[in-house]
Amino acid sequence: MITKENKSVQLTGASLEVAREVHELHNRAHAAKAALEAEYERNKRLLVEDARADMGVLWSKLLKTAGLVVDGEPEGDWEIDASYLDEHGLAFLIRKDDESESNTGLAGLLAAALRRNQTTH
Repeated sequence: MITKENKSVQLTGASLEVAREVHELHNRAHAAKAALEAEYERNKRLLVEDARADMGVLWSKLLKTAGLVVDGEPEGDWEIDASYLDEHGLAFLIRKDDESESNTGLAGLLAAALRRNQTTH
């Protein structure tokens, strides 16, 4: 008879066989989980490697088309600000290592973009 004082029950017979099945299922599930996690990590690593390679190609193309490549090398370190691209069709390259006029904040960037648009239209 089971009472409140019983801390454990030894399994025998049919209950021991079911316990084995539970234990085996638990082990298989953990092994499957580990395999999925390993595959996920591998796929994530490959995705990052591919994205880095593609990003390098696109950055080179961007810097060349923006006229920022001299003798095959980029002129300075740049970052892109595309926060207004979707809504306003504006994007900027900002020199990371320079506090020049082109890096005076959003007002300066927008004024420069408007000046360029006025001269080309």
